Amino acid sequence: MRPLLAEQPAALRHWLKVRGQSWIEDPSNRDPRYARNRLRVLLPALGEAGLTVAMLERATARMAEARAALDDAVAALIARSCQLHPAGYVRLTWAALMAAAPEVAAQTLARVVTAVGGGSRPCDRERACRALAALSDGKAVSTTLGRCRLLAQGETVLVCRETRRLPIPIRIEAGTRLLWDGRFRIAVRYEDRAMTRDGATPGQQSRLILRPVAANDVRTLQESAGNRWAALPPAVRFTLPVLEDDAGLLAAPVVGWQRFETIQSLVVEALWSPVSGLPEAGIS
Repeated sequence: MRPLLAEQPAALRHWLKVRGQSWIEDPSNRDPRYARNRLRVLLPALGEAGLTVAMLERATARMAEARAALDDAVAALIARSCQLHPAGYVRLTWAALMAAAPEVAAQTLARVVTAVGGGSRPCDRERACRALAALSDGKAVSTTLGRCRLLAQGETVLVCRETRRLPIPIRIEAGTRLLWDGRFRIAVRYEDRAMTRDGATPGQQSRLILRPVAANDVRTLQESAGNRWAALPPAVRFTLPVLEDDAGLLAAPVVGWQRFETIQSLVVEALWSPVSGLPEAGIS
């Protein structure tokens, strides 16, 4: 909140002086490493050339209005063109994307890619434009952008995480809560603390490793997770988190599978909650 941002510093200082009130100057306001301060030094010369502070403020206000209008258009396009899946991927309706203004379409794709890829920084707009062009003119049915794969599939574009640069396996403990790959909020905890025959709490004597799905997990997931695993697009399957212990694959929380017969008391949850979310979109 910066309620006095539009006020002139000189006017604020005068207002304080009249009331005998001291104030604190932010030293960063004089640091030449910041563009705003370099511009501030140029203001007198710009004013002499006819580019006054008032004119700059009006231009800034108009740009802010244009940005707000663009944000609204992007939010509306996301709402009508995106279907989010809890497994962390998005399907974009191709017709809606192509019918939108080019800037709106590019910003929409950039925002979707940032969320699906688990990024904290916005996806580059120019690269988003190039990806759209490659898919729309038929030069490619698949491309990459911002840690994501984009696959044209009939009337939709599937946006999912790449398998490259996924997190390395890490050891965790029961009670752990963490954000995995910038995408999934993982929680591992014990509930009723059921006892095994030897008197130990199930799973406590094993190491717990959080890692991406691997090739040797597929048979277990095909047999045990059934339709939930089969329903996932193949490009998505190896981008998901799983948990293993000393006995092997322990849980695949995104598809709701867990080795209940050996760890009844251990609960593993995974919620797709990326750093940059898409609240306007619908969950499929």
